[in-house]
Amino acid sequence: AQSSLNGEANAWIIKPAGKSRGRGIQVSRSLREILGFVTDVNSHAQSERYIVQKYIEDPLLVNGHKFDLRQWVLVTDLNPLKVWLYEQPYLRFAMEKFDLNSEGDRMSHLCNNCVQREGDDFEAVKDESMWELERFIQHLEEKGQGDLWGRIIK
Repeated sequence: AQSSLNGEANAWIIKPAGKSRGRGIQVSRSLREILGFVTDVNSHAQSERYIVQKYIEDPLLVNGHKFDLRQWVLVTDLNPLKVWLYEQPYLRFAMEKFDLNSEGDRMSHLCNNCVQREGDDFEAVKDESMWELERFIQHLEEKGQGDLWGRIIK
C-alpha cells in the first residue's frame, strides 16, 4: 500500500517534466487526484509528461525551513561519458516554515528562487534564501550534527 512508503501522510509530488522554476508543481495525497490530473483529456496535462515521486514527509530542516541542495554538473561527452562536478554545492531555502499539512503552500514546499520571489517579504529576507556549503556545515556543527555532512549527505 502507498501509505507504507516514507510516512503516514501518503504525500506525493507531481512535476511537469518539461518545465522549470517551480511551474506546475503540485503536492497531493490522493492517487485518484494524481491520476485524474495527469490523464485529464480536457486539460493541458494530456500533452505533457510528468514525474510523480514520493514526497519526503519528514525532511531535514534548517530552522524549520525546507531546503534543497544544488550541485553544478557539466556533461562534455556522452560516449564515453564525461561528467564534471563543481565541488561546492549550495542550499536554497523555502522562506515559509515547513508544514506538511499545507499542501497548496508553494512558499513552504518549493525552494526555487522564482517561487520564493513571489513572497511579500522576499527582499527583506533574500540574503537568507541561499547558503554556501560552509555555512550549512557550520549550522550542523552548532546543532551537534557536525558529522552529518561527511557521514550521510556527502
